[in-house]
Amino acid sequence: MHPVISAVLIMAFSITIVSLVFQSGFPMIEEQKQEWEFEQGKKIVNLISVSVSDLLDEPIGSFKELEMGYSKGSLKFSNNTISFSAHLRDYNRTFKKVIFNNLEIPPGKIKLKLTKISKNEMKVEFLN
Repeated sequence: MHPVISAVLIMAFSITIVSLVFQSGFPMIEEQKQEWEFEQGKKIVNLISVSVSDLLDEPIGSFKELEMGYSKGSLKFSNNTISFSAHLRDYNRTFKKVIFNNLEIPPGKIKLKLTKISKNEMKVEFLN
């Protein structure tokens, strides 16, 4: 076989193998990235939940400021629920004795202020 033909066949075979690896690898990488982003959102909801629980034991007028960030998804406060939604998945924390003002927070670096305004009511402010 001619060396040029051999070289072309080897190059074509190599390109095919590399593209097959990329085609199978990129979806796995994207799936892992989405899972990581969702886990970050869950951690944020849990962090806020701990702060809310702490504030319940404090006097009216007490507040906490929290700084955090996430790159994808949506953080929402509604009635008695804090929720994070991303990649068609939701994570919720519901409080029996707390009412939040309705607020949706966009992705990015955020600073929140949680203020206890009555026995069962928390005001959430987006400070950015």
